[in-house]
Amino acid sequence: MDEARRRYQRTIHLDIKTTLKAANGIFLKRHSELSASEKIDLGGWLANSSKLYAAYQSKEALLSIWDLHDRATAEAALDEWRASIPKDPLNVFAAVAKAIDNWHDEILNFFDHGRLTNGKTEARNGAIKRIYNYGAGYDFESIRARALFGKRPGRLKKEVEAKDAAWRASKPICCSCGEPLDEAAQMTGWKAFSRPLMMRPPRFHQNFVCHECSDNEIYDLPSLTSPTSPPIV
Repeated sequence: MDEARRRYQRTIHLDIKTTLKAANGIFLKRHSELSASEKIDLGGWLANSSKLYAAYQSKEALLSIWDLHDRATAEAALDEWRASIPKDPLNVFAAVAKAIDNWHDEILNFFDHGRLTNGKTEARNGAIKRIYNYGAGYDFESIRARALFGKRPGRLKKEVEAKDAAWRASKPICCSCGEPLDEAAQMTGWKAFSRPLMMRPPRFHQNFVCHECSDNEIYDLPSLTSPTSPPIV
């Protein structure tokens, strides 16, 4: 269907090409999954080209076969669809028809075995490939262990604790008492001086303090200004 849309796109005006390319998704969706506005847009495009309409009808007819639940009915529908391919005006389904001829029995086995697919197997293969790509230098035993068992519980716990500690360290704290600041204190307009720092700067301008320290004007940093004193620049 994508190839049919591209071939039709080559025959129309440049301004319309951009609009058609942006509407690519409505051609790939099942007709039953389209919204009302998408059906209107699709109908407008298909009405302008009989070849594009025929390709869309062939696509929908093929996909509707997988909604059937009986092998005999599915085989008859598949043979009927296969017979309509020589009439394909854009000749975009020839490769699909050839694949159906080569894998005819295997495709129909889908209807005999609980409609099972190899989707879970392919997903697992993808996960193993990601482990291989991320773990540069992993040997086979390490990749196998990660694929079968994942990370060790102790390692997972340490990683979670490390992320939590990093998150807490990134939050602003009171420069005087060292307690975490609430949202109200952060909205007072005072800029943040957050830990951890290797050394406190000797002079800094308008830092966060909590409400309690601000009300009592108790600061343990000699360079910190109080709300009533002029700012240090």
